[in-house]
Amino acid sequence: MDTTEPIKQTRFTVTRLPKTQRFACSKRDIKAVFGHNQLDSVSTGVSRLKLAGPVVAVIDGANQWSDRPSMRLCPVRIDQYPESAADEFKSVILPKMKDWLDQELAKPATRIFGHFECLVVEWNGSQHKCHQLRWH
Repeated sequence: MDTTEPIKQTRFTVTRLPKTQRFACSKRDIKAVFGHNQLDSVSTGVSRLKLAGPVVAVIDGANQWSDRPSMRLCPVRIDQYPESAADEFKSVILPKMKDWLDQELAKPATRIFGHFECLVVEWNGSQHKCHQLRWH
């Protein structure tokens, strides 16, 4: 009898945006980098973090509450986030996020107990900045 748990596919919850806003990438872009099951979920929402520029994405590593990571895409005003920024996000930042996540998932399970880590991607008007945050 096979008792292994089936691999779950990533759940996507996407909000429709007004024409004045955009996301940094699409569902297809995320699937191309992370596959169909590395992330537990991808959602959309506003970040409460106060940085110099708008937050465009947040990826959470595994933590004591969930053993599967998730990603959140944050809406950005089109006049603040040009097409070239979205292109860079897809070709450079998404692969960096995947590398970060692979490193997080390679850590022993005992290391994640008691804290929470995430990678926050900010757009400062001319480039993306990645911030690694940790809560204990």
